[in-house]
Amino acid sequence: PGREKVGRITWQQVLEIAKQKMPDMNTTDLEAAARMIAGSARPMGVEVVGPPEVIAFLEEDEEFLELFPFRVEFSPEIPYTKENVAYLGGFLQAEGVALTPEGLSALADEARRWAGHKERLDARLYRLLDLAREASALKHPLDREAVEKALLAREERFGLEEELYLKDLEEGVVALEVQGMQVGEINGLVVVEGPLPRGRPVRITAQAGPGREGILSIDREVGLGGQVFHKAVLTLAGYLRGSYASLGALSATVSLVFEQSYGGIEGDSAGLAELLAVLSAISGLPLRQDLAVTGAIDQTGRVLAVGRVAEKVEGFFRVCQTLGLTGSQGVVLPKANLPHLTLRKEVVEAVAKGRFHLYAVEEVDQAIELLFGRKAYWVHDKVREVLGEFRKMENGEENPSP
Repeated sequence: PGREKVGRITWQQVLEIAKQKMPDMNTTDLEAAARMIAGSARPMGVEVVGPPEVIAFLEEDEEFLELFPFRVEFSPEIPYTKENVAYLGGFLQAEGVALTPEGLSALADEARRWAGHKERLDARLYRLLDLAREASALKHPLDREAVEKALLAREERFGLEEELYLKDLEEGVVALEVQGMQVGEINGLVVVEGPLPRGRPVRITAQAGPGREGILSIDREVGLGGQVFHKAVLTLAGYLRGSYASLGALSATVSLVFEQSYGGIEGDSAGLAELLAVLSAISGLPLRQDLAVTGAIDQTGRVLAVGRVAEKVEGFFRVCQTLGLTGSQGVVLPKANLPHLTLRKEVVEAVAKGRFHLYAVEEVDQAIELLFGRKAYWVHDKVREVLGEFRKMENGEENPSP
């Protein structure tokens, strides 16, 4: 029994079965019930498929190990090579899809976008097969134009929320600037999840004054921030302590918030933008609003890679298109993310023509000079000066001007 494979089942399906069967099982623990269901699958010739962390959890059960002695891991991505692209074409033709070389190249480009890397392809071929069939309905054999039209049709089908958001921007319902300079304000970048994840700028603001509370994240205080988001705020505070240690304990309270954001926030990709907003609020020096910023930071001032960078760049480009491209707008991103810039054709063309810009940075000081338009040491000196004044106020040595 169990030698002949009759099918496969995902861990999520196992959990759903366990929920339904729990009233008849000798346990009230969902995970224990799920392990029992998974254990009964192999003798029936059913494979259990799931992410590595799920399999590792199941392997804690010795009975599960006896029933499933072999673990096989598959990568969701494969290298972007001529051989693999040719294999993709053969697979699609075997499934009855007729395509030109240009059409195959367009599908491979989309597979790179899904993988989020210029040198990798998404190995989930069924997703590409669905796209190829949609494109085939537009033109037979499918070519690059048919693939691009199929992708555009998908975006239009799932584009209502984005359409309403851009309308709110035009009408001023969403407060966002893509020109000029502002103190304590910066455009960060987030990704809105959905059938087609989309990048979107978010206005991050900071206010600073004398005090002892350090960095006060309003989103964190009200429970909107996740654990990784909390970690990013603490990392930011660590950078400030290290950079201005000569002044002693930080004599400032800086409030930080994602404006007009009413849902949960998770991740550390806004770390660099938050830090720049904090430095601006303390120093009183304005930041460029025509640049959006994405990137995590560490306590030493290195800028670290983040996820979904292509979607974030495209999201800010769409907003700038809606509010008016000026030729100075662009995105500041981690240099480590350059291999992940699998951008749409219109963004690539705008960058090539100098109508939109991408700035890759490795250190916080590089981002400071781009956003403040001043040498980094000058900004740091101004921050130290103001923190020194805050310390005097805290110690009662000097009273703030009326």
